[in-house]
Amino acid sequence: WLGFLLAGAGASSCETEMQKYGQKRNGAIASINAMVKAGGKKLNPAVACPRFRNLVAVETEMKNWVVKNKEWCSIPDQVVDNMKQGFARTPVVANQACNAAATVAKMKAQAGQQQSQARAPAQPAIKLPSGPL
Repeated sequence: WLGFLLAGAGASSCETEMQKYGQKRNGAIASINAMVKAGGKKLNPAVACPRFRNLVAVETEMKNWVVKNKEWCSIPDQVVDNMKQGFARTPVVANQACNAAATVAKMKAQAGQQQSQARAPAQPAIKLPSGPL
């Protein structure tokens, strides 16, 4: 009878934790979807990067918890494998967004540097000696 109570308590705890992770993940995805909708399906890499990094962190935390508690929560191997496969693409997309953000920032910095050089006072031309050499 005690085993049944523990198993029931464990299942309830597992379900609560999974719901907590699911809500965090859904919140991160909703943030990305709102950004996409607001941008007319075009992503601003500087805004997308931290949101995708957050999603990667949430999914990693969720996956680690599932792997750690797989036995305790009686989570089938197939569920764990599907989760790992499903979450594998997120870091790839996050890296693409962050690399694009870094490239855009670098290009803006270079453009700003070129503009400041263009605004710098022109150096006086070197006067060549005149007269007989």
